[in-house]
Amino acid sequence: MTCSLRPWLCSLLVIGATSRPLGAQQTVIDAGLSIVHFTQDSSTVAGPSLRVVRALSAGPFFGALSVDGVATFGAVTGAASLQGGVRQSVGGSWLAEASTELITVQATGTRPASTALGGVRLLRGDAAGSFWFGADGHGSVRGHGILGGGSASAGGMRRVGTSRLAASVAREWTEAELYSRRFRTGYAGRVPVRYDEARLSLVVESDHATVAVGGGVRRDPDALRLYDVAASVTSAVWLSDTRAFTVGLSRTLPDFVRGADGADVLTIGLRFGPSSPARLRADHALVIVSVTAPGDGAAVLHIRADGARRVQMMGDFSDWQPVEMAYVAGSFRRELRAAPGTHHVMVRVDDGEWRPPSNTPSVADDFGGHAGLLVVP
Repeated sequence: MTCSLRPWLCSLLVIGATSRPLGAQQTVIDAGLSIVHFTQDSSTVAGPSLRVVRALSAGPFFGALSVDGVATFGAVTGAASLQGGVRQSVGGSWLAEASTELITVQATGTRPASTALGGVRLLRGDAAGSFWFGADGHGSVRGHGILGGGSASAGGMRRVGTSRLAASVAREWTEAELYSRRFRTGYAGRVPVRYDEARLSLVVESDHATVAVGGGVRRDPDALRLYDVAASVTSAVWLSDTRAFTVGLSRTLPDFVRGADGADVLTIGLRFGPSSPARLRADHALVIVSVTAPGDGAAVLHIRADGARRVQMMGDFSDWQPVEMAYVAGSFRRELRAAPGTHHVMVRVDDGEWRPPSNTPSVADDFGGHAGLLVVP
């Protein structure tokens, strides 16, 4: 990456883009302050940062667009990243994935620097765990020409309760521009870069907080140290369903593909947009409804929603007014007056979205939406 006037600005932006706490879901806005110490140049910079990410998926296709900005000491750096790919089932339980990524960076008073990556992966697994193998190639436009390379990698992921453990290994072949002085001055040519890397990460989620811990070891026979270590701790405390306070502390290694220097990074900010773990759990909870009719025109509605703290229901028999369910002996229940026959009903878990129960047919209601079809004996 070429930043002839302020090279650390480009590194600051790439570090912000690749080490943000917690993955993005749909539209995410990160606003905060980053303090970065570049270990190679022994320099420290600080400034406000902003990142906007939009992730999309449609059938086998997926993609993401991100736009970043960092301002510090009278200068501004911007970057854009466009990712896209397709994932298709092959050989029964295997998935094949092909993806590309285009990255461009522009700093005040400098020429833009760009990188293109393309790769393929073979995956197998389910929601509880998976493993994969992959390979990719890249080309990068720098100040003194085009650099190229590739990598081979493998990894896996395992979910246990609300925790997620992931591990990967990779071998990288690429090129780097060599400079004899600080701040990427005194160009001395290009050199091949070959290294092996192993990474391990653990993410633990609760309803109101998420903590991610990661680490990595790189073996580079041409570096000053044969082995070097990366580490990170990031957290998000959810202030509401779509807003979180985030803190991240990390030590990153040089990213030769995208052109970022190694650095120690502290990031503090706010995240807007993604749903909190509590909201995601409520929206995806399995809600099972059953009815008993003891007689005298009464019907007792039973709702089972594991992990739910609050359940509400409404239907044509309540004049579409929300009714609070009481938790009794492992399920939520309420006695209602409902005539025998079919009725429309909707449920809500922990103040989430109103939706049909999981075990009832979904039919069009009178309000342009869908409700569950409940049979009262």
